[in-house]
Amino acid sequence: MRGLAPHDASSSRASAQAPAAHGSVNSKGLAAGKLGLASPTVIGLGNASIADDVFFALKDATLGSLGWVLVLAVSVSALATCQTTILPTARGIFAMGVYKAVPERFARTNPTFHVPEPATWTMGIAVKVPETEECRVR
Repeated sequence: MRGLAPHDASSSRASAQAPAAHGSVNSKGLAAGKLGLASPTVIGLGNASIADDVFFALKDATLGSLGWVLVLAVSVSALATCQTTILPTARGIFAMGVYKAVPERFARTNPTFHVPEPATWTMGIAVKVPETEECRVR
């Protein structure tokens, strides 16, 4: 019958430090990647002729024939930002409607899609209001 290997204090200390070491390497890698991608963008912002649309103007200079990947990534990021702005707040308004903290109409859901439709529309409109011409900061 085999017994367990004797406990080695140095191995447990090393294994306790492993998550911190991996986290440190991961953080440094992320920072290096972000700096590598950000530097062409910062350089592009200094150029007045392309300052309005830096990503599209620099896509070929940064990624060559794969420049469309940058445009796609920025587009997907913009859509994801919309989802993380509108959907959680709509669900929060829906929950407040269920608990009668706001008018009960916000507690209704769409019978077909089962989503909080009045709350989603309300928050979608609330997000768009600051984009109107009168509300823009000049």
